[in-house]
Amino acid sequence: MMELRLCENVIFKGPMGREDIAVAASRASFYLQTSLVEGMAMSVVEAMQSGLVPVVTPVGEIAHYCLDQESAIFVDEDDATVAAVLDLLSDPDRYRRMSHAAAKHWQGKPLYRDDFLDAAKELIEGRAYAA
Repeated sequence: MMELRLCENVIFKGPMGREDIAVAASRASFYLQTSLVEGMAMSVVEAMQSGLVPVVTPVGEIAHYCLDQESAIFVDEDDATVAAVLDLLSDPDRYRRMSHAAAKHWQGKPLYRDDFLDAAKELIEGRAYAA
């Protein structure tokens, strides 16, 4: 079995600008987020829109837009998660299907930024409470 070293395959980038994030995402295959408490995880949404396969804990809203083994890998037990990622890496066609499913989920849906700006405009123009 091939030995994989975490330090050679996982990079924690820290804070980055949008352009740098886009470049990093274009060179990545997965997006890892193992938080235990989330609302609407915008970073997971953006990763999916970029075609990255999320490796995530199904908390908050994540469980509503990520589907385990279809558009994401859910983190439950470490060994099972590692096995799922390794299985996916050994099957490029399946990886492409999951990547496509992740991106496709968000196609045609408004971006959060656009929804937010539309809601702000409604408030400013006084239409938010018009009957």
